[in-house]
Amino acid sequence: MELVSPLSSDLSGRHISHRLRYDGKLGTLFRQYLVGIVLTFLTLGIYRFWYKTHLRRYIASSFSLDGQRFEYTGKASELFRGFLVAAGILLLVSFGISFAGEKSILNDILTVAFIYLFFVGQYAAMRYRLSRTVWRGIRCRLRGSAFKYGLLVMGSILGKGLNPWIAGSASGYDALALQDRPCVLWRASPDI
Repeated sequence: MELVSPLSSDLSGRHISHRLRYDGKLGTLFRQYLVGIVLTFLTLGIYRFWYKTHLRRYIASSFSLDGQRFEYTGKASELFRGFLVAAGILLLVSFGISFAGEKSILNDILTVAFIYLFFVGQYAAMRYRLSRTVWRGIRCRLRGSAFKYGLLVMGSILGKGLNPWIAGSASGYDALALQDRPCVLWRASPDI
């Protein structure tokens, strides 16, 4: 896979491609997965946040761009706090749906709100992961609004029934950046 970015260019002003490589070991990844699942089960789900952080650190450090490794700097406590906030909001909406009555317009509005918040959370989670990923001291970034992304996807679902992943990618992956410089990813060879 190659990454094209205005981080560097040749004398003619054309952008230079950079080589992205993954050299993680499947056995190590599988072992971490099994240990994480067992500890998550034994702690009734609490270890999940530390497990995900550990796994993301391993996966990020297994990627390199032009020989320089990526680094994941996220913390399990940040994931746990984010989970508590998201769970609280979704519980409030869920309780509203259950008390609104099955044939109520309020039920329909709250159901749409629930779906909308799912997509907002999806974008916010991607932005969090990217903001905690570092390459050569340069922090990755996802620009744009999670709320705007949610509206775009909901509009595509409620409007003409378009595929939400195609419509959503227009505001999502176009906004990918290293620091403040936009990047474009594409598959350049069949070896990935």
